Amino acid sequence: SINEQQQQQQQRRSLLLGTSNSTDVVNNKTTTKSKKWIHGITVPSNSNNDEPIWVDVRFVLHKLTHVDTQKGTAFVKLHCVKYWTDPRLIGYPVQQDLPDELWGPVLNLSNSLGDMITKQDEFTLVDINTGRLKRVHVYEGTIDNEMDLENFPLDFDD
Repeated sequence: SINEQQQQQQQRRSLLLGTSNSTDVVNNKTTTKSKKWIHGITVPSNSNNDEPIWVDVRFVLHKLTHVDTQKGTAFVKLHCVKYWTDPRLIGYPVQQDLPDELWGPVLNLSNSLGDMITKQDEFTLVDINTGRLKRVHVYEGTIDNEMDLENFPLDFDD
């Protein structure tokens, strides 16, 4: 029914915005308790709680320069685009900003060197009907990339 749908949306919204209400009846008195939770610590649950959240990832390499075959380094600028679904955001008001502490996947470039700059370029709700999110990070800096050029130009990197 419409009331049940509105109630579910309100529960999801209150969880997302940081409050959860519960009602207790003690000695014929009804009390409502409100508790807070931290968005950044709580990963959204999947419809089947035994399975991890599926994150689709795409890399866009915008720049590859300063390739140094002796040092095994190169300068890169790349975008990492990630999509996933958070059912708590179903019906979230589109005119409202997403909470600052909302969980989202972040990539760690383990072969980056000291000058790597990471910037969040986009974090948006792309579908309010499913809770589908998009997050884009831009990575710009020097990476460590060992190069074996013995078979160049017929080589490949595994």
